[in-house]
Amino acid sequence: MYALVVRPPFALRTSAAEADPTLGPLLPPPFLSSRHTLVVSLTQDGVTYLHSKNIIHRDLKPENVLYRTPPGSHPDVGHDDLVLSDFGLAAYVERNGGRLYTVAGSAGYSAPEMYPEEGVVNGQGQGRGYGLKADVWSLGIIGASFFRSPGSSHRLH
Repeated sequence: MYALVVRPPFALRTSAAEADPTLGPLLPPPFLSSRHTLVVSLTQDGVTYLHSKNIIHRDLKPENVLYRTPPGSHPDVGHDDLVLSDFGLAAYVERNGGRLYTVAGSAGYSAPEMYPEEGVVNGQGQGRGYGLKADVWSLGIIGASFFRSPGSSHRLH
């Protein structure tokens, strides 16, 4: 798997990355520590960098935010070493408000504008489309998921 390395200063660089199964889930709910806030902040930094290059990820979810090293193993740097992964659905968005119409990503994390009232035909939304802000919705769902109780089946949107 290839991933975007997320650490300041930001440089678009890919490297081989694998989730380490011994580390356990990225962020088990419920929200209990400042580590969760740090993960959302670092993920937001990575998304901000992608958006500065007009790239939309379109599949942001906890499974696509990986630790490259065990949490807390970089006290000298002051933050954990995270990567955004799975760029298979990523796309370039035209500058100045470009729109995409292909329904993509994981339904529980996808922005509502990907599923327009006008319907979807052959994987293409028939509405006004979506832009970079769709990733911001997904990031919000990731953050909100920290407030769910273990075993909760509540939909967040």
